[in-house]
Amino acid sequence: SRSGGSNIFGKHVWQLDVCDAAVLAGLPKAPSKYNPYQNLDLAEKRKKVVLMRMLEEGYIDEHQYQRCVEKPIKLAGVIKTDTFNDYFVELIRQWVVERYGEDAISQGGLKIYTTIDKDLHYYAQKRLQNWLEEMQARVGFPKLLRDEIESLKQKYESQNVSPETIIANSIYVAKIKSVSKNKITFMIDGVEGEAFIKGGTANLQEDSYVYVKYTEDRKFKVLPFLEGVVLSIDSKTGGIRVMVGGYEFRKSQFNRALQSKRQPGSAIKPIIYATAIQNGYTQISVLKDEPISFWDYSQNKEWVPKNYDGIYRGNIILRTALAKSLNAATVYLLSQLDFDPVIATAYRLGIKQKLPKYYSLALGSTELTPIELATVYATFGNQGTRCEPYFIRKVVDRNGNILYQQEPRCEDVYPKPENAVMVDLLRAVTTEGTAARAASLPFQTAGKTGTTNDYADAWFVGFDPDLTTLVWIGYDRRKQIGKGIAGAEGALPLWMDVMLYANRGMSYKQFPKVEGTIYIPIDPITLKVSNENCPGRFFLFVDGTYPQVDCDGNPVDLSKIYPPPPQEPPSENPAETQPQQAPQEITLPSDAETPVTPKDKNQSSSDKNTVDNEEIINIIKKNQ
Repeated sequence: SRSGGSNIFGKHVWQLDVCDAAVLAGLPKAPSKYNPYQNLDLAEKRKKVVLMRMLEEGYIDEHQYQRCVEKPIKLAGVIKTDTFNDYFVELIRQWVVERYGEDAISQGGLKIYTTIDKDLHYYAQKRLQNWLEEMQARVGFPKLLRDEIESLKQKYESQNVSPETIIANSIYVAKIKSVSKNKITFMIDGVEGEAFIKGGTANLQEDSYVYVKYTEDRKFKVLPFLEGVVLSIDSKTGGIRVMVGGYEFRKSQFNRALQSKRQPGSAIKPIIYATAIQNGYTQISVLKDEPISFWDYSQNKEWVPKNYDGIYRGNIILRTALAKSLNAATVYLLSQLDFDPVIATAYRLGIKQKLPKYYSLALGSTELTPIELATVYATFGNQGTRCEPYFIRKVVDRNGNILYQQEPRCEDVYPKPENAVMVDLLRAVTTEGTAARAASLPFQTAGKTGTTNDYADAWFVGFDPDLTTLVWIGYDRRKQIGKGIAGAEGALPLWMDVMLYANRGMSYKQFPKVEGTIYIPIDPITLKVSNENCPGRFFLFVDGTYPQVDCDGNPVDLSKIYPPPPQEPPSENPAETQPQQAPQEITLPSDAETPVTPKDKNQSSSDKNTVDNEEIINIIKKNQ
């Protein structure tokens, strides 16, 4: 094809010689398998088969046959990459093949309309890469496990690379020859290279392996082993706006956003608290944050939950227990509620994995997929209505017939007033709790940090009034990221950048006031309604669940309680509220540089960049 010639060889079709044509002729049988960018040695073998047939049929003579067999496939120096992340493109490719067969890809003609926000998605992809590189430099390279080394060795040995066939923008496994303070030298099959390294190199030794990228300026860049996920969902519809399943598709095709199962740590806790709020607890219910022992059925022994900082705080109100992510208080709360209602709530909110009846469930010991966890938070972000995540809106054939259409599938699963209290609780995390740095954002947010044992996973999952975003970082094989790299340190800054970019050029957004709830000022000492003798702060309650007397023991007269003053947007400090720029090579969309306030101030960020991705099939074909 004309595009095939320009994509693979960097030439127009009329500039191809018979040797190049033999490579192209070998592609239709299995485009991915014989694509020289992905399998150069297989493409060479296929080329020889095609040439032999051409010789047998008399299209070429013996001399031409010999010349082409000996001439290596010389590819265009740069792979043209689209702004789409390959994880998302691959997801669509698989969906199309499953539904309409391989021919739908090779023949084209379908228009596929997706839910993705191209600009936000591209920003998140580049920003995640940048962030993982920064984090790897900060914590140093990890000590690899034996089977990881063996897997890298196999990848290394399967590569067929020479100085003539090495491809710009491709990722290779390199075998280290020498390590100095900030530089390594290495081999990739027949190619020698060197690269500078940021961060600790103690675990990089001679004969060990690293991933490297051969850049467009003919240099090598060492890639992080750290991996990550950025996943954004339109809370009101379930439409997936961003899906970045790892550092880069060419390094690993495993889509962590959908396929990886990881322990969520404290990011699971809102499910416990949501169950409590639905069962008569309020933000000021008192929990015990004490070293109480529980029988751990998973290990058949006594277990005493410990807090992150090792300190127990005694009697504590429920709001503080969640905002400060206190483990002991949360396990105590689970013990008071019992397992069945908590597990039922989890399934209603969007969890699909089977949850065991262990007390460690409260601390996120059960592995979940990121898409499940994001769905739970999107449900909180949509007033208790769960929308099934989806990514294809419509498929149209070349004649304009609609072959497939997907509308949002949403269901009310959690009552609105109780949900409003949950949002208020999760707002406490981002205003006064473990994610308090998010208070600097120029719009209202709510969410929860998550950190697992030994700092092996760092999470932040949260939402504004429109969009839910999940960020996870960690190693594919569970090991410590770095001492002290908790969710607030390892995931929250990246989450803030993505949310800032999503809200660029938009007016201040607040969570809606929900019928059936009321703000009541509470005296922190007596936990009764405050008056002029005992000033307090406002908490949101479901109607009828607030204390009926004030701190002096008098019945509460609601007519004398003034609502809290409306919250003003934080004064913008440009240093704090600008998203961290992705690496310099990105050209940001023009609307990022010249923010425009939408005419309809209620327009959601998720509607702002609705894109009809008609070119998606071409992208899929190009990336094969």
